[in-house]
Amino acid sequence: MRAGQGSATPHAESAIADKEAAIEELIDALKSDIRYAENKVDFDDDKLKLIGWAGKKNPTPLAIPGQARLPTFFDCASLLSEMIERGWAMRMM
Repeated sequence: MRAGQGSATPHAESAIADKEAAIEELIDALKSDIRYAENKVDFDDDKLKLIGWAGKKNPTPLAIPGQARLPTFFDCASLLSEMIERGWAMRMM
């Protein structure tokens, strides 16, 4: 087996686990700091841009849904043939 292949040594596995734990801790600390900054300036975009961040965006209104399309005969026939093919339905003839 060549170097760099196979299972890592217990020391390397421990170092990787420590690194991943440190990264998770850093992510949590950054999230906390950003949340603090957002609350401190009351989500003021101009002030948050000073630290390279932006406040909450205004919600985008959803479009009104259109009328539902009724299935055609061909849609139903296609679905039925697929069901028969997969064994989910039986042919009546």
